[in-house]
Amino acid sequence: PPYKEIDRKSFDLICDWFHYAILELTTLVNFQPNIAWISKVLKVNEGDVSLAVLRLRRLGILKIVEVDGVEKWVDASGDLTTMGIQHSIPSLREMQRQILEKAVDAMDNVPVDLRSQTSVSFPMNRENVSKAKQLIDNFRREFSELMRSSSDCQEIYQLSLSLFPLSQCED
Repeated sequence: PPYKEIDRKSFDLICDWFHYAILELTTLVNFQPNIAWISKVLKVNEGDVSLAVLRLRRLGILKIVEVDGVEKWVDASGDLTTMGIQHSIPSLREMQRQILEKAVDAMDNVPVDLRSQTSVSFPMNRENVSKAKQLIDNFRREFSELMRSSSDCQEIYQLSLSLFPLSQCED
């Protein structure tokens, strides 16, 4: 699917990880459209969930509609990307920090059969960084599309990939 770039001002408002999790929750077969349920399944306090829902609605990326007398929450964001945002901005770094903290927590608290945390070290020419980043972006998008293609998803997962130098060799 085509990706829509989110502008920096909007991203700054919804940079906490749970904003995106709330949008994704709306697609689950077992989704319950209420603050208490969302708070419970994401382990985020109800006040933060309420504010997040308000922000998402104000930005027009979460719609609450009535279908046959039943309230339905709809992720109207399309597929958002931050690719157009300079990657050194504080809000983007903070979101990535939060996601890495969630990964560390998962390592200790999520059974190994429900997660994967792996890494690899390898030599690389700095001139290949751009090519590597493009491969990672392509993988993330293809992986996400494949995983979400099922009509009976029950959980929200986070995929986080990092590419960075371990060494600081002199030229």
